[in-house]
Amino acid sequence: MLIHELYHEALKRTPDKIAFCCNDLPCTYREMARTVDLYARALVGLGIRKGDRIALLMQNINEISWLYLACSRAGAIAVPLSCYSKPPDIAYALNHCSARLLFASQALLHMTDDAVSAIPSLERILVVNMPDASPGDTWRQAVTNAPAHVDWPDIEPADPAIIIYTSGSTDKPKGVTHTQRSLVHCALNRAKGLSLKSSDVYLNTGYLCHGAALTTTFLPMIHVGGTAVFPVSFTPALGLTMIQHYRPTFAAAGPSQLLNMIEHPSLKETALDSLAYFTSGGDVVPASLHQRFLEIFGFPLSESIGMTECSTYMTTPPGMRHNPGSMGKPIFGVQVRLVNEAGADVPPGEPGEILVRTETMMSGY
Repeated sequence: MLIHELYHEALKRTPDKIAFCCNDLPCTYREMARTVDLYARALVGLGIRKGDRIALLMQNINEISWLYLACSRAGAIAVPLSCYSKPPDIAYALNHCSARLLFASQALLHMTDDAVSAIPSLERILVVNMPDASPGDTWRQAVTNAPAHVDWPDIEPADPAIIIYTSGSTDKPKGVTHTQRSLVHCALNRAKGLSLKSSDVYLNTGYLCHGAALTTTFLPMIHVGGTAVFPVSFTPALGLTMIQHYRPTFAAAGPSQLLNMIEHPSLKETALDSLAYFTSGGDVVPASLHQRFLEIFGFPLSESIGMTECSTYMTTPPGMRHNPGSMGKPIFGVQVRLVNEAGADVPPGEPGEILVRTETMMSGY
């Protein structure tokens, strides 16, 4: 299975069900299939070939989801760029991965100034959500001219599918390369580990340009035929509005985002009873937040830990006894060891180095 095939069973069963929603614009499985095919043909029409790098710089809008899957269909490698990046970081990533195209949303276009002239490999910047009357090099024009038929490349599970750049907090950012196989296993393991169902709605307040929202929410949910929901850009008020409107059964938010929602005045008017599972990670979750969450939501907050290199590898899934402050246990499909400098397992209560083995592991940098 390849990542652009993850939703094919859901497409057969429930074509008119909402697959995902970004920025309050729902997309059904039928629309997703049509758009992904059209976008993939447009990429091929622009001369994109298997292995070409396609950079994506946009907030949570539907186009980033379609482009992830379209790149996979065309055999290209998607390179999401963080919305928090500064222009020098964007230029570094574009040059490092030798990107041929850069897709940008209108809101973030200003971050790409002089990128074309500065990056030898970069041929075009395509704006995905410009108004119809706007001049310039827009993606809409390329889609209109997409060929009706193309020769699709042969794609293997071991082929690279996505390069995600780390934050570069200790050194130059690293390009974490995930294959078709590792991303498919992210979807399969997450779906199995959390017992996700087609009836579930999963709200994630993170950006799809980051690995966590993509691998822990979008890909697993389209695989099981559920619905994934993302705000265009998080605010506490918007997060609570989306809980009220979409009635999610699962949700994920960073500790600071969750705290801001808990302290927001509109929490009192928000119906929380649809939620059965809420996870937080990416930073320390204070014991006080665990306690406040339990008092307000009526069930324990789950913590998760993961890395761009392998996605989430430990959490407390539904039905498991919660121990606040613990990362839980390895998720389905993951083996974890805690070892000393000699590589031997350490006894309980002793510190050590975490070793992770899983099919979701990156292929390299």
